[in-house]
Amino acid sequence: MSCGPESRPRPTGQLRIDLPAHTYAEAETRCPYTLEIPGYAHIRERSANDSLCWSDLVFPGQSATVHLTYKRLDGNLAQVLDEAIGLTYEHHIMADNIENETIVLPESQVYGTVSKVYGNVASHLQFYVTDSSEHFLRGALYFNAPPNMDSLAPVVDHLEKDLDHLLSSLRWKE
Repeated sequence: MSCGPESRPRPTGQLRIDLPAHTYAEAETRCPYTLEIPGYAHIRERSANDSLCWSDLVFPGQSATVHLTYKRLDGNLAQVLDEAIGLTYEHHIMADNIENETIVLPESQVYGTVSKVYGNVASHLQFYVTDSSEHFLRGALYFNAPPNMDSLAPVVDHLEKDLDHLLSSLRWKE
């Protein structure tokens, strides 16, 4: 006999995350490229000039941001690539694995790499793309939440599809 109500086992509950449908529209930006972004995201421009442009692709409903950095190349592709790869691999200490996928879109002169970083890391998806001569764009996905891959995995998977579309729609301005 106890003083409280009888204890009963409860069914296992599962977290449900409602994610928006994948719809896209071209984003207006002062940066020297165009791209299509999800209808539930927006671009926040931070700084722009002819050779350098910083902006954020903000996903308010997912508490996520893709930080975008554009650089105009001036014969320094190797240096810029080394910096981008180094920034991705700074996460290797906490990462369980890093998988790289090559991007080759010759019709739009977009070439690069998408890195999927697994584990409890600050940035789960990173990419860089270039036309190899004039333009370079790097992006890194961050959440405004502690890094917990188990909780964030469905949202990361959803946003990965959006980033794939973003990269396939990317066009360099001349």
